[in-house]
Amino acid sequence: MIASILYLFLSTLNFPYQNIDNEILDEWGIYVIESNGTKDMCNACPTLILEDNTNAILKIPSGEIQRYSWIMVNNTLSLKRYDSNESKSYFSNEDYTLELLDKGKYFELSLLAMSGEKYILRKTKSEDNGM
Repeated sequence: MIASILYLFLSTLNFPYQNIDNEILDEWGIYVIESNGTKDMCNACPTLILEDNTNAILKIPSGEIQRYSWIMVNNTLSLKRYDSNESKSYFSNEDYTLELLDKGKYFELSLLAMSGEKYILRKTKSEDNGM
């Protein structure tokens, strides 16, 4: 409840990229992970679903589901895992600098952690998202 109220308050503030919340609400495939100078391309990619109620669901190809809460302030996305910690979290509980790019046939969402780890996510454009 408190997270929902905080989200509503923050979404009314005047940020440089005001509609980015709405633009990231969707299902994203994790395409590349950059860490310690290496790039790992993803063959069997997990998908991250960002929902408008500040919930995020990560679907791992093995069938595992991880649940996160998220909030965005300016271009910083915070992801915090809130389900069982039986397995190692795919995302660390930290903040990510977010960059959303229009790449023509798809959108690319880059998440850069303070630790230097970078996730590149993509989604194909469709008639639904109007672009």
